[in-house]
Amino acid sequence: MKSQVVFKLINIAFISVIVFVMSFFLLFIVFDLTMFISLSIAFGITSTITVIEVFKNFIINKKTKYDYQNTNNDFNNHELPTFAYIFDNNKFFKLNTKFEKCQCCKEVNKYIYDGPFYSEEEVEVLCPNCIASGKASSKFDGIFNEVGNEDLSKKSIELVTKMTPAVNSWQPYEWIECCGELCQLYGILTWYEVRKLQIEDEVTKAIKMNEDYKFLGLSFDELKDEINDGNINLIVFRCFNCDKFHVIFDFD
Repeated sequence: MKSQVVFKLINIAFISVIVFVMSFFLLFIVFDLTMFISLSIAFGITSTITVIEVFKNFIINKKTKYDYQNTNNDFNNHELPTFAYIFDNNKFFKLNTKFEKCQCCKEVNKYIYDGPFYSEEEVEVLCPNCIASGKASSKFDGIFNEVGNEDLSKKSIELVTKMTPAVNSWQPYEWIECCGELCQLYGILTWYEVRKLQIEDEVTKAIKMNEDYKFLGLSFDELKDEINDGNINLIVFRCFNCDKFHVIFDFD
């Protein structure tokens, strides 16, 4: 970082000297001496401000990285909370590489949410803790997911809609239920991920039982290619009670 700042300062100094020398000859020939002095002073002030801005940005960036990455043990030790209706938390959060503050708790978390949140106020940065605790949903009066059957357990509906991350789907969808309970969300999976999780047989069965499958007009191999290429999102759920898998096809 220091070498980058020094390099920038050298460039600024070099360019400033060249421009100053050229300006000297041009202005001395074309304009009078008073005009030359005035413009030289203005140029000097501009160069000084530029150098100050470079140093200021360096100090701010260094402080941010030092505070959160080197001395803040809480930041380095942040772990994702458990979400009862989510299979793999890592698919719904990303590393907070820009050290952005959560708009709910105003703290910098190692992870930030990478999915949709529906509220009247525009909210772009949320930490996993504020989602899991329900603070984000309460503060901004918003939801993460939609549940179609309101006759289900109020507790489970509240957990899924207000305290569970959602996938970045192209089309809106309702959380799948089975055996009178909301299912567990695996997220958007490629077929490579399906194989890695060793649930290929279960997901294949779920796809062939899905009513939308026959309207796709694709062979099963073609469908897998479309899923792997990202042209079709395969949203996968699993029932907590019977272990049956369910899928949603999501299109652009």
